Amino acid sequence: MARKKRPSINLGKPAPPQQKEEMAHLFASEQGVEQASGLQLFAIRLNAIQPDPEQPRNTFPPESLAELSDSIRQDGVIQPIEVMQMGPGLYQIVHGERRWRA
Repeated sequence: MARKKRPSINLGKPAPPQQKEEMAHLFASEQGVEQASGLQLFAIRLNAIQPDPEQPRNTFPPESLAELSDSIRQDGVIQPIEVMQMGPGLYQIVHGERRWRA
């Protein structure tokens, strides 16, 4: 049985209007998607984010960060940084410390 091909999605850049229309049937509503996943996508000031002190990775080679930074500038952030709220206006990184440092 052949698998149905799913539309490709690039989170780094907005989807063209035609692609948005093609995928509209996948989502009942934006609010429904957020409620189903329990996650929200929003912008946070960089100085409100702190690294996880329990992060197992403790070395971040400058060359690697520079390369990632260039990639983000060129292509955008493909996978958002995941954080959890630690207090009013204060967040801790759950996933994506390299992207945050870059």
